[in-house]
Amino acid sequence: MTRTTLSAPAVCLVVVAGFASLFATYWDDAWHTDIGRDDALIPPHLLLFGSVAVVGLVVAGWGLRSLVAAGSMAAAFRQRPLLLVAGLAGAPLAFEPMRRWLERAGCKPVVAPVGRGLDCGERLVAGLGRTLCQVAEREGRPAAVIAHSRGGQVARVAVVRRPELVAGLVTLGSPLTDLVAAHRPLVVQLTVLGLAGSLGMPGVMRPAGLLGDCCRSLRGHLSGPFPAKPFMSLYTVTDQVVLWRNCLDPYARHQEVRTTHSGMLADAQVFRHLAGELSRLAAPAQPHLVAA
Repeated sequence: MTRTTLSAPAVCLVVVAGFASLFATYWDDAWHTDIGRDDALIPPHLLLFGSVAVVGLVVAGWGLRSLVAAGSMAAAFRQRPLLLVAGLAGAPLAFEPMRRWLERAGCKPVVAPVGRGLDCGERLVAGLGRTLCQVAEREGRPAAVIAHSRGGQVARVAVVRRPELVAGLVTLGSPLTDLVAAHRPLVVQLTVLGLAGSLGMPGVMRPAGLLGDCCRSLRGHLSGPFPAKPFMSLYTVTDQVVLWRNCLDPYARHQEVRTTHSGMLADAQVFRHLAGELSRLAAPAQPHLVAA
């Protein structure tokens, strides 16, 4: 369940109202002592009633927000299976904070078996497609997909190829307009991985997957039109791994968050955006505008 907290102004209002009610109590006692008999609408009573009403309204509003948030989140998660897709050198453990949060909200997230995300892009897309098919058959409905970093590239292509298996896609720090849209240290690591793959290391990409004919179709589907599905790309301008402008897929809605590349998997602001997006998937289908 998502936790709804009181805003700073609301907390200040409750504190002020609390002190006002305490002052009104002493004032009412003094009023009885000095004046004697009174009626219901004397100033001390009005101050006391007003301060109690303020606290009650704030608490009731907080409770209503919590109930609505919990209800919408639970509805979203009950209605949609959810698949998590890790990025380059990712691991199921990296999704652990998000997975625990989703489970507390009533969801049963499944981490896609993409290994360490180092393999050829086409093989990763094929594997994710099989997983999506299995989830859809088991649950009887398409899945929502949350993908991080390179996992967003894989997930976008999988949705383009099998849109009937996916209800919506959210990418976190994913370079969607270029396969190798990364800062220099990561480019060096990718070069080393490519050399290792060329030398025959199993489960590791080769340079041909990035530049050659091997993944030409994948590159086309990554930059091409996206199906009429909800699609949100979260990014951070302080990303030290991915060049953040390459997260701005022209077919997605964009949302900036203030965190790091890896921090997206455990950030409260990211979780709030995910809650809204997943709740939207629980609502009746709305038309999704696609870039021309």
